[in-house]
Amino acid sequence: MIHDLFFYGAGVPRYGLLWLLVTPVMTALAHAAGLRGRRLALLLATTLPTFGLHFAAVPGLTSFPVRWAITVASLSGMIVLLVDVVRNGLPPTAPPRGWARRHVPAIPAMFVIVMGAVAIRAVWAWVDPGIADIPQASEYAARQVLAGLNPYVEANPYTYAPVYQYPAGTILWHLPFVALVPDGLVLGETFVAARMAAWAMDALGAGLLCVGGWVASGRGRTLPILALLPAALYGLNATLVREVGLTGANDVLMGVLLAASVWLLAEGHRPTRSAVLWGLAVAVKLPALAVAPLFLVRAGWGRVMLAGVVALVLQVPFFAFPDIGLHGLEAMAEPAARPDPYTVMVNSIWWPLYAARGVEPSVVDAISSGVVLLGLATSTWGVWSARRMASGPDARERLLAVSALAVVVMFLLAPQWRVNFQSWHVPATVVAAVGSLGAVGTSRQVWTSDDERRTWQVPPPPPCTPGVERQVHVAKEAR
Repeated sequence: MIHDLFFYGAGVPRYGLLWLLVTPVMTALAHAAGLRGRRLALLLATTLPTFGLHFAAVPGLTSFPVRWAITVASLSGMIVLLVDVVRNGLPPTAPPRGWARRHVPAIPAMFVIVMGAVAIRAVWAWVDPGIADIPQASEYAARQVLAGLNPYVEANPYTYAPVYQYPAGTILWHLPFVALVPDGLVLGETFVAARMAAWAMDALGAGLLCVGGWVASGRGRTLPILALLPAALYGLNATLVREVGLTGANDVLMGVLLAASVWLLAEGHRPTRSAVLWGLAVAVKLPALAVAPLFLVRAGWGRVMLAGVVALVLQVPFFAFPDIGLHGLEAMAEPAARPDPYTVMVNSIWWPLYAARGVEPSVVDAISSGVVLLGLATSTWGVWSARRMASGPDARERLLAVSALAVVVMFLLAPQWRVNFQSWHVPATVVAAVGSLGAVGTSRQVWTSDDERRTWQVPPPPPCTPGVERQVHVAKEAR
C-alpha cells in the first residue's frame, strides 16, 4: 500500500513523492531567508491544489469526493490568501540566517541556480517517459512551420480539434529547440525538443529572479546568497517541477511572462516593456487577458493597445498562407467550451451540477463565458483595492497578487480542470511571497528591530576623523 501511495503501477513517482523530496528543502530555505507567517503560507499554498488532482494513489483510500474537496479547499485557501495580500500587503520578512548574507561570485552562482532548476526538471523526462498532449502538439506544429506548412490549416494528430489550438507565441517558443533537436536524437526519446522548450520556461523564470536579485544588490561582481534565494525557491516549487518536468505544457511560460510584466508595471517607469511582455504572455495562452483591467488602469489604453499589437503581429503571418483567412481562431476557442467525457468534467468545482444535469454543451458554454467575465471582474476588483499603491515592494506584492488572483479564480471556476491550469498563478504568487528578498540583500544594509516593527535600514555613516572634518570644513569654505 505504501508503494502505491507514492508510485504509479509502472513505478513512475506520483506527485506525493515529488512533493516530499523538494518541499522540505524549499521550506527550509524560505525559513532561512526570513519568510514567516503569511509569506511562508502563501509559498506553500502554491503546492497544495495539486494533491487533489494527483495524490489519490491507493484505490479506496481516498474517494473521489475527498480528492475533489481537497482541491476545492486548497484553491479556495489560495484565493483567501491572495485577497488578503491585495487588501493588506504582506508583513516584513524576519531576520535572515547569517549564511544567507554571505557574498558569492555573481555569474557562477546565478548559473548554478538556473542549471540546478533545469536539472531537477530534466531528470523526470527519463523517470517518467510520458508527456502531455500540449507539448506534443506544439512540437509537431513547430515542425510543420519548419516544413513550410501552416499548423492552423494542416491537421495535427495531438489535438482535439483538427488543427493546432494555441496562439503563435507557443509555436515560436518551440521553434529553435525543434530546429536544433531532431526527434529521437537524444537517447532515442521522442519529443525531447518540447521538453527542452519546457525546461527553458523555468530557466527563464529562475534567471529573471537571479537578475532581479543581482540588480537589487548593486550589480556587483558578488552578491549575497539572500538575493539568489527567490530563484532557488522558485526552482524547488513542487507544482512547477511537476508541470515542467512531467507535463511540459505552455502554461508555465504564460505565467512567467505574466509575472514579469506585472513586476515591471508595478515599477511605474517601464510600462512599455511591461506591455510588450504582457502581449507575449497573451500570444502564448489567452488566459493572460484576465489582467487587462490592471494594465488599463496602471498603464492606459496606449499600452493595452501595444500589447494587443504584439500578440497580433505574431499571429498575423499565419492568417496569410496558404490563403488569407482567420485560420485557427475557432480552434483556439474550442478548449474553453469543450464538453469532455463526464470522467474528465467531474474534476471541477461544477461536479454537483454535472452529476445532476449531465455534461451538456450549453451548460459548459455558459460556464465558460461566466468564468471569463469573473476573471476580468476579479482583476478589476484587485485594481480598485490596490489603487492607492504607487510604487515600492508593497505595490509589487499587491499587484502580483492581483494578477495571480485573476487567473486562479479562472482555474477554480473553469468548467473542467486541466491539470496544467494549476501552474497559471504560481510564478506571480512565488514572486509576491519572496521577490523582495533581493532588495534587502546588500552588504550596505543591516537588520534593526524594536518592539513595534522590524525592517531593513541603511546604517548611518561612521563619524569623521579630525583630519577628515578639517578637510570637509576647508572644502565648504572654498565653495
